[in-house]
Amino acid sequence: MACGLPVLASRNGGMVEIVLDNETGRLLPPGDVPAWQEAITGLLSQPATRSHMGQQARQRAEAEFTWAANARKIEQLLFGKKKLMCGHYRLCGQ
Repeated sequence: MACGLPVLASRNGGMVEIVLDNETGRLLPPGDVPAWQEAITGLLSQPATRSHMGQQARQRAEAEFTWAANARKIEQLLFGKKKLMCGHYRLCGQ
């Protein structure tokens, strides 16, 4: 995704939370060889779709899966979204 390419992934585990089916790539049944073959062939034969999915994948990777994005998510879990007037989160000690 970070390389600007669509992802083909098995529809199981954490991949279902990362890959948006038909937006940033394809989620496919594990072990279904014909479905995987069709997905690979489809992306190879449709450069415009491949490019669009790749752009969407890159945007999602930059928005959701950077160190900064993950730090924001952890801050929200730990401290909530409420900030003090000084701009710090409550319980920050500053």
